[in-house]
Amino acid sequence: MTTFNEIQNFAKEYNNDGIIYYGRYFHGDKEYVQLGFTLHGDYIGSTVEKSNYKVLLELISEVCDLETLNGLSYSQSMGYSTYQIEITNDLPNDVWEIIKDAIESIENYPLLCDDSYEMQQLEDCESSWFSWQYQDISSELEDRNLDIDQTNLDETELLYLITDNNIIGDYNQLEITEVNCESYYSFTNEMLDKLAEYLIKKYPNCELQKAV
Repeated sequence: MTTFNEIQNFAKEYNNDGIIYYGRYFHGDKEYVQLGFTLHGDYIGSTVEKSNYKVLLELISEVCDLETLNGLSYSQSMGYSTYQIEITNDLPNDVWEIIKDAIESIENYPLLCDDSYEMQQLEDCESSWFSWQYQDISSELEDRNLDIDQTNLDETELLYLITDNNIIGDYNQLEITEVNCESYYSFTNEMLDKLAEYLIKKYPNCELQKAV
């Protein structure tokens, strides 16, 4: 079993870089070390920390059952949908070694896994699309004399057109904007003009009559 002094000393060593936020956080009679590189939520962190959080839990789950693991707290809301991984001295040695490797890796590079980060961004972009961006794009197209409802394209079909075709230009050039832990696609006016032009040609009935 890992000694608490080892956790404390290791935490203090990395605390200055903000990789670990170490403090006197008690839950019952145990003091926890908070892993700052997994801290994320509505008003804190970014997709980087969100990705690290998931990757670290996946690594730990390969050697133990997260539901029965002592010495680790995760998916704990601290208000405003804020989450991070916290550890204490009950951790088994094999889990502590995973966490130490992750901390040492983070010291040199902010991500535990590039592929996981990119996948997280795409998942967040899709979530943003269905929660609010589709409506925003519909309004932008209406400003360009196009009624998206008349194309009979639903949210999924329109997203497919944009991301799996070159209608608006090279999809690989489509930028992703990130605000806190939310990511979404960034569309320039030129891209929206091209999208409207394509849809009007393909679905002539969707073009709105211009006011005289």
